[in-house]
Amino acid sequence: MRAGRAAFAERAMNYWRAIHRFAWLLLGVLVAAGVFCVFGPKCRSLRSLHEQKSRVESENAALDERIRELRVKRERFSTDPSFVERTARETGMVKADETIFKFVSNSTPAGAVRSE
Repeated sequence: MRAGRAAFAERAMNYWRAIHRFAWLLLGVLVAAGVFCVFGPKCRSLRSLHEQKSRVESENAALDERIRELRVKRERFSTDPSFVERTARETGMVKADETIFKFVSNSTPAGAVRSE
């Protein structure tokens, strides 16, 4: 009879050990799910912020390059007279003593007959 009780007690202990292990496993899963629910959106937000940061950094690099180009251009304006003249002519400016000729093309080629 003692052997039967010992076997029953052993089975009961194994049963409770299994329940105890399962409870810890379930608790671990619930904690992991809770952590994921809390920090999952934060991770997505962090990723979005990193992407936005990289876009802004690339825009800043482009603007820094543009600023550098403009500084070089400003320096050339103050030191290079031929650059000043070429830039002025490219924008349509002329010297005071120059004459401007504008050539206007006809709307119909020479020798063509207009129909009225």
